[in-house]
Amino acid sequence: HVYIVNLKGNARLAGDEWRREGGKLFGSQARVGICISFLVKTGNGRSDIQYAEIGDYKTQDEKLEWLGSNTISTLDLQEITPDKDSIWLNQIDNDFEDLVPILPKTCNESIFYTATLGVLVAKDDWAYDIDKNKLKTKMKYYISIYNSLLLKYRKLQKKPQKPIDWVDKKIKWSRTTLNGLQRQEQIEYSTNKIKPTLYRPFVTKYQYYDHIITEMPRRFRQLFSNSQNFLIGFPNPKTNVKFNALGTNLMVDLGCLDGSQNMPIWLYDNGKQISNVTQYGLDLFRQHYKSPQISAEEIFYYVYAIFNDLKYEETYRYNLRRDFPRIPLSTDFPTWSRIGRTLFDLHCNFGDVVKYDLTRVEKKTKTTKPILSFKKHKDDIKIIIDDRTRLDNIPLDVLEWKFKSKTPLEWILDFYKETKNQIGPSSSNDESVRKRFGTYRFEDHKEDVIALLMRVTTVCVETVKLRRELQGLEWGPQPKLNFTPIPKKSKNHSKGTSRTHKSNTLKFAYQKRLKQKQGTTQATFIT
Repeated sequence: HVYIVNLKGNARLAGDEWRREGGKLFGSQARVGICISFLVKTGNGRSDIQYAEIGDYKTQDEKLEWLGSNTISTLDLQEITPDKDSIWLNQIDNDFEDLVPILPKTCNESIFYTATLGVLVAKDDWAYDIDKNKLKTKMKYYISIYNSLLLKYRKLQKKPQKPIDWVDKKIKWSRTTLNGLQRQEQIEYSTNKIKPTLYRPFVTKYQYYDHIITEMPRRFRQLFSNSQNFLIGFPNPKTNVKFNALGTNLMVDLGCLDGSQNMPIWLYDNGKQISNVTQYGLDLFRQHYKSPQISAEEIFYYVYAIFNDLKYEETYRYNLRRDFPRIPLSTDFPTWSRIGRTLFDLHCNFGDVVKYDLTRVEKKTKTTKPILSFKKHKDDIKIIIDDRTRLDNIPLDVLEWKFKSKTPLEWILDFYKETKNQIGPSSSNDESVRKRFGTYRFEDHKEDVIALLMRVTTVCVETVKLRRELQGLEWGPQPKLNFTPIPKKSKNHSKGTSRTHKSNTLKFAYQKRLKQKQGTTQATFIT
């Protein structure tokens, strides 16, 4: 028999979900939820699962008191029967499995061929910066240290087994950089490697994008190989966070939307631009809506509208935390696609929209200490920039659109705060180096940040209007579609296969698929 007593305390959630989890049972020692499990071996070949949980919003002391005053016999136990996917809690009974998959994870038919995770730098202090010129200075120094160590490494008769114990810790090292050293590859500095990147929601940083410095470059080099590209970003289902979507024309950091999955509108194969919308997806939409003129771009924006629909987020909230999204087919394709395009343009070009008319209040002070605080009191919101400047007249609509538990304005404010060490001790053990490059001053960016806050306020207000419009639209009855599942591989399929061989096989299959004739629906490669 299995007895589970859920004491909650998961600090990795956001908003009211996080507040319902209550206090952390072991304080700061554990950020995950805690349960007590009793596993009683019976020998009868089956398990009965009994489940109990503590109430919502309980503090750490209240949880401890509850534990001290209860036994198994006094708990309100509930019998659990796992569903077909072995899910115990938050079981779902909806039509999600009947909707159209956007990516080919479990079946061959999908709307898009592929998506890519966000880029992982693993040395953000060095390879990212708000200021392009400061990034140039930092990376020239970083590369000079790396290349000077490379010269010493080449002369070594006996190479160190653990290069991390041998290298100079003035700069931050990661697996990819150490592998480059062991392969004895030199890094050539190039200004062309500096790329604007969506670092967090509505926050752009410059990144030095290099195959030795960047820990996991993903496939952005190919996605932006010829010209600009458009991408729809959404959280990786494995992160178990609230579903959000954000459109951009930039490279995207992995931490932007919690393990960001990014679905491009275009793919490139040897310089040739190819639509990321599959032939299956194109045929499906054209046949369902009896409109042969529907384009891949219209489908792309339709999907973005669905991703921004509050009904969609609520109806499939548990599905979207466990699986890649699936898309309902609405009764009014043109309207959804039009709103999706408007939303995408608004989010993608947030730095160019008209500034919202916020009231700027100035007072005389001797200091201008940065504060960057978002203050809400009843029906009033203020942004405290520093000791001298405050922004008033912020519309309440900004509270209706959040990424995790923070509004876009709060993401901007948190990002631009000053910290003691812009390059921390874990990124350099040399204090003089940290002082030399850790020179960020908010005062240098104050006016740009205020302008950005005003523009993003406009983005928030217009987005909320469009999301409300979407909420008033109905999907209508869904067609019955049959999806061909991808055959499961045997357990021994990958034994003895090297990582490099797997990577090359996937790359070859991907390139081969792109060159196949129209009408092919096979698509099994996901980064």
